[in-house]
Amino acid sequence: AYSLYSKGNAHSLQTQYMDAMKCYDEAVEIASVALGSRHDLIADIHIAVGNVYLRKCEFDDAKKSYKRAMSIYKAKKYGDNDPKVINILAAISRVKQQEELCV
Repeated sequence: AYSLYSKGNAHSLQTQYMDAMKCYDEAVEIASVALGSRHDLIADIHIAVGNVYLRKCEFDDAKKSYKRAMSIYKAKKYGDNDPKVINILAAISRVKQQEELCV
């Protein structure tokens, strides 16, 4: 699962978003079975998916992906000062900023 996640990140950096999403989808499936649906890797993949959606200006889907990641972190009792939570809040803020620019 981690190798697919890494491969998806490489595709994303090269703006090959369809290939990235395929890797992320497969990584989530494998990681969910192998590690459980509340593992940090699943949250990391949701963040990566959100980043792809943000780059494609698909803001609602980006927010949904970030919120999925946040729900995993909250279920694991990560506090508001945890770097993982702070990073997601920053990502959600970027979505709002990008939405405002598109108006």
